[in-house]
Amino acid sequence: MNSAGVDLQVLSIVPQVPYFTNKADSVASAKMANNLYAQLIAKYPNRFQAFGIFPLPHIQESLDEINRIFDDLGMWGVTLTTTVLQHSIVETERFEVIFAELNRRKAVVFLHPAGCCTGEQTKVYGLTWMIGAPFEDTYGVLHLILSGVTSRFPDIRFISTHLGGYLPMIMQRIDNLYTDWGEGEIQGNPSDFIKKFWVDTVAHGHIPALHNAVSVYSPDHLLLGTDYPYANHDKYIRAVDYIKQANLPDDLILKILSENANALFRK
Repeated sequence: MNSAGVDLQVLSIVPQVPYFTNKADSVASAKMANNLYAQLIAKYPNRFQAFGIFPLPHIQESLDEINRIFDDLGMWGVTLTTTVLQHSIVETERFEVIFAELNRRKAVVFLHPAGCCTGEQTKVYGLTWMIGAPFEDTYGVLHLILSGVTSRFPDIRFISTHLGGYLPMIMQRIDNLYTDWGEGEIQGNPSDFIKKFWVDTVAHGHIPALHNAVSVYSPDHLLLGTDYPYANHDKYIRAVDYIKQANLPDDLILKILSENANALFRK
């Protein structure tokens, strides 16, 4: 962090989430993770914060842990993966009460791939995370939008990882095909809803990808991301430096590196 010039980092457990069919295992794992983060924050309060995790698919236990995350531990948001036990988070509206509580709290929700559910062809050559994860980002955002979750719960502030996956490159395609053939519960263009998401800047230092994202997302919704610990050492430093090297306006660089996060977390 010091080498990269990072003053404070928000941590999240993903993708090692405590989603188990066994309720006791899920609850114990979620509490353990949140307690470990709370201990770290207490030790280094000026260097770390965290997004808490709750024990899906267990509804009441998740609500209880959400209360603890915000009211007792004082964390800045929660983490959610695009799927839970290989099922979409919007499937059969099973998590409506969870979304309702997060909406009531105007919570920040960090949406991250689960590392599954992208088909047999991505199970070879390391493609699950190489190209499957951005696909999960893409359909995770679209599931939330087209199912009507973001319309029913407009006060949840969602962050999508990895620049929103493939979304910046295919927004016009999404709008066109939704108009012609799409199924969903929204009026208007999906891109209008996509642009309400925040996205982190994890693109493994690829400046053209950053430029693409800058051209489509709100300048106030771009947040510095590092992919730590998976992008470690030199790659971590590069995740910060490439923002400064991308020939962006100085005011936008400042927004990405600090101002947008300060505004989102009201610091």
